[in-house]
Amino acid sequence: MARTPTKKPSDKWYYTVFTNAKGYQYIYAYQTKWDPEKKQPRRSAKKYVGRLNDDDSVSIGDSFRAAFPQFAEGTFFYGANKQLVDEATYRADFPETPGPQPCADKVELLDDIEFGLTWAAEQTAKSAGLLDDLQKVFGDDDGRLLLNLAVYLLADAGSMDCYGVWRQGVYLSEGGVVDGRRIREMFQRVTQAKIDKYFSERHKAKLSKDDQGKVHYALESTSLSTYPRTIKTAHAKRDPDLQQINHVFVCDQNDGEIAYAFAYDASINDVSDLQYVIGRLTAAGFQTEDMIFVTDRGCSTILNGQKSLDLDLRFVQGVCVSEDAIKQNLDRYADSLRDLRFYNSKLDVYARTLEAPWAQSCEVGAAPLKVWLHLYRFPSTDETTRVQLAAQADRLLDCKAKGVSIDDNDWRRYARYIKLTEPKTGDPFWQRNNEAIEQTAKYAGAFVIRSNEVADPFAAVSIYNLRNKVEFDFNRFKNWVEGDRVRCTDSGYLGKIFVCTLATCIRLMMMRKAQSNESKDLKIPGDSIDQLFRHLKHIRADRRPKAAAWVMRGMSNKQRDMLTLLGFDKLPKAVR
Repeated sequence: MARTPTKKPSDKWYYTVFTNAKGYQYIYAYQTKWDPEKKQPRRSAKKYVGRLNDDDSVSIGDSFRAAFPQFAEGTFFYGANKQLVDEATYRADFPETPGPQPCADKVELLDDIEFGLTWAAEQTAKSAGLLDDLQKVFGDDDGRLLLNLAVYLLADAGSMDCYGVWRQGVYLSEGGVVDGRRIREMFQRVTQAKIDKYFSERHKAKLSKDDQGKVHYALESTSLSTYPRTIKTAHAKRDPDLQQINHVFVCDQNDGEIAYAFAYDASINDVSDLQYVIGRLTAAGFQTEDMIFVTDRGCSTILNGQKSLDLDLRFVQGVCVSEDAIKQNLDRYADSLRDLRFYNSKLDVYARTLEAPWAQSCEVGAAPLKVWLHLYRFPSTDETTRVQLAAQADRLLDCKAKGVSIDDNDWRRYARYIKLTEPKTGDPFWQRNNEAIEQTAKYAGAFVIRSNEVADPFAAVSIYNLRNKVEFDFNRFKNWVEGDRVRCTDSGYLGKIFVCTLATCIRLMMMRKAQSNESKDLKIPGDSIDQLFRHLKHIRADRRPKAAAWVMRGMSNKQRDMLTLLGFDKLPKAVR
């Protein structure tokens, strides 16, 4: 019978602080050993070390010095890693003469603060240059506050009036507690001209890093409802009592950063009016030849396709399958889209490419241009759709036979897949409409991309798939403006939306970094960036009063993995 292996006692000594009733602090050393019943380590040997002095030095007792020769001579300190260290090591973590206090408002942090998520978000923004450009455009104080508020929304997503309370319990390298009044005053200083200047600086930085001098930008838009009636650009679209404004994202698909964003008059059509979006980008200093636009099927009208060519845009554009010409091409190449010669196993998709007849309008007439139409079929989707629709149709038929009422939503979605048959003799009866099911399933799994830039169909679909991550996080943005509704006046709503945009930007950048660092042994938990953030929020730091600093607590392996996913090797041992 095989014996269960037991863990040997550790030779390593750990140190802990004990505070007595009079407030004096003492250092004790202890070891751990494995408890086979509880299957966890527990403390075993324990030794008194000495008293912890006001300067973090330890008055080591004679018995401990005798038992541990390495501490026989010299002065030792209780270090950031909770070990006894020499003065040089201690000063490296806790400088004797600290520099200027980072928080100008002398924020009084709690003794126990959240550290992991706010530190990682701040480092992500700093390393990408976001903070430098914010302070360059908005000034040192406003730029710093804008970033801190963005981290607040990313980590807590609460009301701006609660920022000051939240700030006392988290780590940020700079910026103190501010109240709602000061935040509103700062929002009023955020103008569209400054926002455009900031994004222009970010765009220039991206082009300087790109070897080919061009970037893939995804476009996404939404409508935001507004409570106040004072916002001049808000208009009612359908409901006269519901004022709305439009908001557009232009996102870098490579790193997830939002490269441009603007709110505009709700009376103007949304992002489907591509010419308006390009006009805003051009006015902000963007050059269209530097960018490849990746747009979804909502922007795929024939008119927008022609506008893209006339404006000399490079594009990768999702196309609606409902277009008659698109359906004809899918029917024509249906056999090819089931041929393994046109299958990519990594992307799990069939693809076939043809050239579409397009021309660019110019002063002398029309100049023919090369535009590729990429046809795709994702395997098994049509069969799955066919089976699911048949099951829903049978469920409705069963309800009809039993006289059970059918939910209105179900009837709207699936009523066309059953039909009432009236024979020449006998009573009318309901039966499944197999023809309607086959017609719907025929193009299920079909997808089409139109591009004047990417000739390879698999490269094109890989580029397009990245934009889906932008669309996924749009709901997050709308939650950050409090249930899709803006609660600011006309003088402050741009600032509020800009902070929400910055928070979404940092989140997208962290998500793209984590996805790029995934491996067989290192995965985003539950494929959810929210779960990753939750692990980071559990990383905390404790105040070390005698060193005027906060020292990191020990981290679990899971927390270390989350930092690795975001590209961080380790956290600092201590911060001031």
